[in-house]
Order: sequence, then C-alpha cells, then structure tokens
Amino acid sequence: MTVPPFLEHLPVDPRRKLPVPVMNQYATGHDFTAINGERVVKAAQDRTCGICGNDLGYWLAFIGGPISYGSRQYADPPMHPECAEASFTLCPHMAIGRARRATGNHLMTNATAPEHFALDKPDMWVMGITRSYTHTMQPAQGGGVVVVFRAAPFKSAKAFAYDDTGSLAPCALPTP
Repeated sequence: MTVPPFLEHLPVDPRRKLPVPVMNQYATGHDFTAINGERVVKAAQDRTCGICGNDLGYWLAFIGGPISYGSRQYADPPMHPECAEASFTLCPHMAIGRARRATGNHLMTNATAPEHFALDKPDMWVMGITRSYTHTMQPAQGGGVVVVFRAAPFKSAKAFAYDDTGSLAPCALPTP
C-alpha cells in the first residue's frame, strides 16, 4: 500500500505502517477508532482537512454510509477529495469488507459518537463533494457533546460497495 506524497508528513503507525489522520492524533499517541473531538472542532473552525490537517480548498469531501449521505450529517470532519480517495485504500476499516470496528479495548476509552448515529459498519460508502458545511455540538451517546458536520448539498458523489471478495467496488448511488 503506497502512501500518497500529500500524506507523507503525517506520523506513521509503527505496527500498521499507515499514516495517522489528524483527527485520530492525541497528545498521548493515536487511536484509529476514535476521533479527537478537540482537534476536529479546531479543524472545523479553521477549515482544515481532518486527514492531512492542511487548509481545505474550494471543494471538500465527506465520507459516510447511505444514512449520512441522505441526511448530509457526519461525525467525521470534511477532507480534501484526494485525502478522501486515499482513505478508501489506506483505511482498513473502509478498504476491507470483513474489517470490523474495534471493541472497547482501544486506547481512548472515553470515545463516543453523536446520539442517533449508527456505529455499525455500512455495506456501502459514499463520498460526497461539496463547497461548504456547518458544524454544531450535539449530545453524545453516553453523555457529553460531540461535533456533527452538516454538508451543503453535494455537487457530485461516488458510491462504493463490497464485492464478493470483500473489496470496494464502484456502485450506484443510494437514493438520498
């Protein structure tokens, strides 16, 4: 798996040999399964990419399942379209159909998700391209608050579903 040059500045997980997205970096290390809420809020305010940390350009991308695509609401922050494309091959959770979400044994035990957001892995991923977004703080599962992003209407979108081998393959967009 080749890391694109635009992600080479990120720290690398020594076990997996993968770049660590900005949204998963913590002062004490990193956790691929938990979004760093403080970093994500700052990224939202500064309009920077949740993957590489650089300023977002004119177009930005959101990745999620069909429900997020339909509602345009996301727990993951916006990213450059190129960073989103790279995520489809670099992120094992997305790239491998049989990869499942980690259990409670991950580093950041206080990780949470917005209320009413599904934590199950979707059978399909949709990347929507838009120009802008808003963000709000919403109640989190188990208490507290987390940031939720609302994408502006999408200019374009691509969908990918798992084929018989468990690999992502292009597919038809779900009906929003």
